[in-house]
Amino acid sequence: MHKNTKIITVNDSNVFQSSAEVLIKGGIFIYPTETLYGIGAFATDTNAINEIFNVKERARGKPFILLVKNFEMLEKYFIVPEIVRKNSNKFIEEPITIIFNQNTELPEELSAGSKKIGVRISTNQFVKGLFSYIDIPIVSTSANVSGEENTYSSKQIIELFDNKVDLIIDSGNLPHSNGSSIIDITSTPPKLLREGDIIKENLKEFLSGDY
Repeated sequence: MHKNTKIITVNDSNVFQSSAEVLIKGGIFIYPTETLYGIGAFATDTNAINEIFNVKERARGKPFILLVKNFEMLEKYFIVPEIVRKNSNKFIEEPITIIFNQNTELPEELSAGSKKIGVRISTNQFVKGLFSYIDIPIVSTSANVSGEENTYSSKQIIELFDNKVDLIIDSGNLPHSNGSSIIDITSTPPKLLREGDIIKENLKEFLSGDY
């Protein structure tokens, strides 16, 4: 599907309002996070989620990560164990994605039908600002074609996704990242599924299994 992609800089005075309008209308956009450029949409919008699958050429059985504003939003959609509450500061301040069980219905495409979804509270200033305008979790999947390398260059992002998404937020070149570290706390004991920017040694609080 050919789109008339709008491109605005992260410092544009209307960046949050423009992004919120795209999401509310069921659109998809590319935006900076604390790790990579992400492709996003409202996590409640099945049509937009399917559009992300198509744009990324992503396998249908592969779940997505979501971003939430804060603990209040997290608890609205997910079951939050005590181990996360005890270590809430680390979860909020570090690029850590935790897999939770849902307590609210969301499109099954997000979790590949498992009702288990990786969630993060982003430290990125753009994402924080955007959540002042919206009250629904957003999809956060790397802005690349599935199987291809990640890109940190806004120029390359624009070349790759112009006319494929509704909006691109240009934040320049992002620093290299290994991505967020992913922990599955729905298993006993918890499992580290991916060692990202936060190494295993610094995730003991979540991996101890001490609930």
